[in-house]
Amino acid sequence: MRSASRENCTIVTTVNAAGAVLAPTIIFKGQRFNGDWIVDQDGPPGATYTCTESSFMCGDVFIKYIMDFHEQLRKRNLLDGKPHVLVLDGHASHVSLEVVELARSLNIHVVQLPSHMSHITQPLDVAGFGCFKKELTKAIQAFPATHGGALPRKRDMASVIGQAWSTSFTPDINKASFAGASLWPVDKERALSRLLKPKRKERETDRPPLQDVLIAVSNDRLEELRRTHCPQAPGGRPHPHGTPREHGVSRRLPAQQAIQEAANPGELGHSRGRTSHL
Repeated sequence: MRSASRENCTIVTTVNAAGAVLAPTIIFKGQRFNGDWIVDQDGPPGATYTCTESSFMCGDVFIKYIMDFHEQLRKRNLLDGKPHVLVLDGHASHVSLEVVELARSLNIHVVQLPSHMSHITQPLDVAGFGCFKKELTKAIQAFPATHGGALPRKRDMASVIGQAWSTSFTPDINKASFAGASLWPVDKERALSRLLKPKRKERETDRPPLQDVLIAVSNDRLEELRRTHCPQAPGGRPHPHGTPREHGVSRRLPAQQAIQEAANPGELGHSRGRTSHL
């Protein structure tokens, strides 16, 4: 949620094809981090908190994210010499030389998704974030009932996010995210079929869309309709108080336009995404 008096908050989320989810990084807006923002310490378990001037990801914060990602893998005993694949979008903060060199040194293979394709190829965009946003909306809407009608403030957001987090990134949802993006199990044909599928919803009736209906009226027929439905006052004026002018016929026809527009999942295939709220 956002209005002129509110700020964004970014939640950086990482899940894998085996259904696991790592502790998130939460980015507040600010020049210097204030401990009062998380004074209650009831956000997602193990979450890391930081801030940027815009509340969005930047190069320095992403470097820290990569290091935290590696540390969480170590704590889970997943650093067995095999590489880990990190799938992410092409944001500028993800593709710097420093990021590439750090990832290589930690045996992390960074895979950048094609531009404007995250709704098809980014697992979190396919399923995970949809569930999380619904749960977050519920938590925000329920907040006033237990806080004297007040809306959540900046210091309340960690708690609100924590409530939504606990029911959003479950093993089943995380696995469905990767399957829906065709990354695991790998399904190239399914991904291509989604790319070619029209965005327009199927019609529920047999009525053809307007662009399939031919609309044509001859000039003679238009003149006849004008004389029949637009009688003129004596003297050829359309209205007794009107001034002589050349009479024309203005047509506005409605229009509608249709828009046609691999490895062990327990060890690799992590998907990192972000979403903004507040």
